[in-house]
Amino acid sequence: MSPVQPTSHDKDFLPGNDMEIGPERLADDIIEHVSALMDTAPDAGFAKTHIDALVTAFAGLTGISANDDLGQTLGMSLQSGIALSPVQAAKCLQDLMRTHTFIVAVTKAIQDQLAVKGQVEILYAGTGPYGLLLVPVLACLQDRRVRATLLDIHQENIAAVTRVVESLGIQNYIRAVELADATTWQPPQGLRFDIVLSETMNWMLKNEPQVLIFSHLQQYLRDTQSVLIPQHVVLDACLYNAGQFSRYCQGECDKPAETSLGIFACLNRQTATAIANGQTQVLNGTIHIPDPLPDGQNALKFRTEVQVYQDLWLRERQSSLCIAMTFDHRQFSPGDVIVMNYLFGAAANGEPPGFDIGFPDKSVANVEPVSAQQIGMLGIRHLQRLWHKAQLQKVGQLDSDLTAKEWVLDRTLIDLLGVGLGECLEFLYHQATDFNVFEQWLLDCSPDGFDTERVKNMNAVIDRLLSPPLPQKSSPSFLSTEQLAFWHEQGYLVVEGVLNESQCQATVDLIYQFLDKHPEQPLSWYEPHPAMHNIMVQLFRHPILDDNRRSETARKVFADLWQTDRLQCSVDRVGFNPPETDQYCFQGTRLHWDLDFSKPLTFSTQGLIYLTDVAQDQGAFRCVPGFHHHLQDWLAGLPSGSDPNQQDLSMLTVKNIAAPAGSLVIWHQFLPHGASPNRARHPRLVQYVNMTA
Repeated sequence: MSPVQPTSHDKDFLPGNDMEIGPERLADDIIEHVSALMDTAPDAGFAKTHIDALVTAFAGLTGISANDDLGQTLGMSLQSGIALSPVQAAKCLQDLMRTHTFIVAVTKAIQDQLAVKGQVEILYAGTGPYGLLLVPVLACLQDRRVRATLLDIHQENIAAVTRVVESLGIQNYIRAVELADATTWQPPQGLRFDIVLSETMNWMLKNEPQVLIFSHLQQYLRDTQSVLIPQHVVLDACLYNAGQFSRYCQGECDKPAETSLGIFACLNRQTATAIANGQTQVLNGTIHIPDPLPDGQNALKFRTEVQVYQDLWLRERQSSLCIAMTFDHRQFSPGDVIVMNYLFGAAANGEPPGFDIGFPDKSVANVEPVSAQQIGMLGIRHLQRLWHKAQLQKVGQLDSDLTAKEWVLDRTLIDLLGVGLGECLEFLYHQATDFNVFEQWLLDCSPDGFDTERVKNMNAVIDRLLSPPLPQKSSPSFLSTEQLAFWHEQGYLVVEGVLNESQCQATVDLIYQFLDKHPEQPLSWYEPHPAMHNIMVQLFRHPILDDNRRSETARKVFADLWQTDRLQCSVDRVGFNPPETDQYCFQGTRLHWDLDFSKPLTFSTQGLIYLTDVAQDQGAFRCVPGFHHHLQDWLAGLPSGSDPNQQDLSMLTVKNIAAPAGSLVIWHQFLPHGASPNRARHPRLVQYVNMTA
């Protein structure tokens, strides 16, 4: 067999970029690393090194890499659900706990069946290009008492998995490799299986065909001791405190209490059999919200947890299969009954399978907030209206259209007040039960106070926003035609030289001093500090930061993108992202949006300035270029009421943005974005800057 040339994405992982790695070497690598996983309890940290090596080896054997860009490789739409494309299926390898847990579970199930029966027949439906969850396990076990039948619906996967089988030398263990739809396939007469394995699912059993595959294939299990893997997919609901849970996820507190509302659906052998027998509503359920709500638990969560085999589970946040669907207090009330109907096959009317979530209709009379002209002791217009709107929104009595309509006005006022957006909203919604308390808090936050001249200038800005539309930009464009075209196509832009070297260094020195850290003392980078919220630093106001916000170059860039000279600069914080170590893992967020999806989506920008040179692997800002063109369509495809920021975005093509110190990175707010793990030698320091019209 001729040597296999690795794909371009995988050459960097190999000993020499121009070396050809033969299939025998790649097969040995697969057996070595899968054996290590089989012999160890599931652990993401342990699995990482081995799975990274498997990514390279499988790509070398098949030509399909988990590191490939998705491009236009979309799944195949079937009546039973969406069958992932070969590249999408390959990327599942990188779901560390999913891969490790299934490999250990399949190994244990085979051993248990052998102990009882002496011989084992396995059916693996939806192999993907690698046959990952079974084929390398068979190569490691080398037990001639085991036979497997492999099914997949993509011809490319069939060709790839056949090559894996041949390279691993386990043809004698494989009864057949068939191109087939697992929801209609029939085995040769008399053939029955001790294990039916299929991981063709997503969280909340949405989109993919797991339900119909299991409901069809369960009839081919040999006896009552035979098993489906996974054994149980359990869907339940609970109430929790969203703010506390967020802090827990960031490592700031212990896991908060949750109130279980019970299991509303479970896919297992029993329910799969019931569906096959015509009981198509067996996955439907109801959720009863208690009255009153448990103290402080203001959010609802639907969880997916997977019992892969016996005591081997995938729990919430361990895998992309277990992403929770969340809802805030505006979508449910004490005493509500939420109806969950699982639609699949013909009942889904051509849509992918998933739950139709029936929240009770909320028809609450809206209350008009006080006039923008009504003022308090500070004399600032629109301030009391801002406070009143927050109080009304908490009890569901604020018109959502009004919230969207006045968002620019609200955001501008907060910037004029000189406080951070996040800290202001946090105080408004959780502490400012009285308007006087809110005004006093603003005074405490403002060392310069609110003298007559400042209030006059603030009110002038508010008055302009309350009346005529913004004037169009009159000055010539600062950005080139090529830069503007790139912005419109990609949705982000890098502009170098927004700050000079001395400005960057002064800001870097300020951040290190504020955090009691030292650039030449790496151990100090990891010392805890009360102002550190993950990689965000709660440092908002300082003359150096204010000078940076007044950058004329930055203002010209924002003016071109907003097409107006009348801009208001935000007051935002800074960031400190140190390198990962054996003891420290990246503390930032995954890909996300800073959007309120309950409001109409409109154009806006976000931005940051690199204060040091930033390489692609140095915690660089990352985003999904061009997604601003697709966000609305993507949102339309989500189940009703689901949270876009809780979706699995791992399949999207992400770009890490490298740039020198002093560069402004600006992006359309519709782009999923975030920081990235820092795998370089020095921290990444940034200042967040934005200007809006």
